[in-house]
Amino acid sequence: MTIGMRWPRTTIYQHQLKYIAYLSTSTRSGGYQSIGSFHSDNVELLMSLNDSQYSAPQLPFDYVPNFDIIYPSNNFSLSSEWTFVNHGAFGAALKSGQDLAHRWRHYSEIQPLRFYDRDLLPHLVHSTRILADFCRGDRLALTLSRFSVTPSLCVFICSIS
Repeated sequence: MTIGMRWPRTTIYQHQLKYIAYLSTSTRSGGYQSIGSFHSDNVELLMSLNDSQYSAPQLPFDYVPNFDIIYPSNNFSLSSEWTFVNHGAFGAALKSGQDLAHRWRHYSEIQPLRFYDRDLLPHLVHSTRILADFCRGDRLALTLSRFSVTPSLCVFICSIS
């Protein structure tokens, strides 16, 4: 004998999703309100703050970029035995950029949870804000992409459909 009511599986699943969404966005106890981390601020809120309200995250390590203004070619790791007409097309990066990327990799490997849980999102927000301001675009409409081809492909696919 079955006691109670049998719910269709989809209905139970929908209720579970609604409950999870309620718990993850509930402000009744000041609980979790963002994506990614319990310790990071809400990304949309950080993006929508005006400049007087927003405070940029600090680098978690000491870094001062080193540029050679007198001899600009010294800023690259390219071999002096060759003359590259357009070395940027082949991915040559500034030495200071390589150093900064190395420091970020090293920092993330020391304590990966701290990096992904507390540091990554605020710094991505900061980068997105700077890029949006540089492009004079809407901060909330800009999305960072890992590959430069991805946004172009999205526009192309949307235009043909």
